[in-house]
Amino acid sequence: MLITGIGSLSGENPREAAELVFDLFPQLPFIPELPSAGVGSDFIGRSASMLHDLHVDVQPSGWRIVDKAGADERRAKGAMSHSVDAFHEVFDGFEGRIKIQVAGPLTFVALLETSRAGSILSDEIATKDVAQSLAYGVEMLVADMRRRLPGVTSVVVQIDEPLITQIMRGAIKSASGFGRIRIPSQDEVISLIALFARDNELIMHSCANDLPIELIGRSAINALSLDASFIGRNEYEALAELHDRGKSIWLGVVGGVDRHLPPVSATVTFVQNLARDIGLPLERLALTHTCGLAGASPHYARTSTAHLVNVSQELQERAQ
Repeated sequence: MLITGIGSLSGENPREAAELVFDLFPQLPFIPELPSAGVGSDFIGRSASMLHDLHVDVQPSGWRIVDKAGADERRAKGAMSHSVDAFHEVFDGFEGRIKIQVAGPLTFVALLETSRAGSILSDEIATKDVAQSLAYGVEMLVADMRRRLPGVTSVVVQIDEPLITQIMRGAIKSASGFGRIRIPSQDEVISLIALFARDNELIMHSCANDLPIELIGRSAINALSLDASFIGRNEYEALAELHDRGKSIWLGVVGGVDRHLPPVSATVTFVQNLARDIGLPLERLALTHTCGLAGASPHYARTSTAHLVNVSQELQERAQ
């Protein structure tokens, strides 16, 4: 049973973060995100640093597209470069799969602004252009990691879509606060996600409630990573259909901030019951935290990941 992390960690030192990933997530290590390192290391800034032939800066309202590169963009690219270099140093000689994370195209264009201070998502053409630029940047990063680490068998691309539910419900307010940003069509959503598939294994992660699972299942993703505590009877059929389409489900069963961990047996029973109710074989599941670990201490990152390992082992023992 696969165990991996969502992507973010606490702290500001890329080398220390990569070493922690090396210790905790050998099955599927990832280039860690360090949002506490400041502007450019945040969720949108890190992804904006990957844009191809587009430039960004930071305004009080957030990141926006601009005509030429400035200090904010250089800082974001520098932070990303340091993360990649540190990962390369720690994982030199590694063999197996690795993972990179990027803001999903829907969430990214909803939070990124045009030069006129409106959401990119408000314009369908701009949405496609920015998504294509980001997808190309991700493709270049994947190629770079393959060159640096020849023992890597594949690079898994994880797109993070925390706003997908709100976007598809038309719940994102316009810059003025008086209107709502347009709702993209389902065909447009499927097309935007497909930009990131390429030759990669594509994962979508979202910690949102009431995910549009049926729509996600029709996209190019290979797996859906979600908060298992949000799964109820309304989601059973959609997740079963997603499985029938040959896609995997990554269950977030441990919180992403310091908290008291339940007994391993309790988590095992929860996972078993959920798999049974949905009709999923355990071997098609992966276990993760519900969200990133940016707000967690290194100690909690270690103990909670050990909890996931113990849950996986007990599930295997019960299955024998």
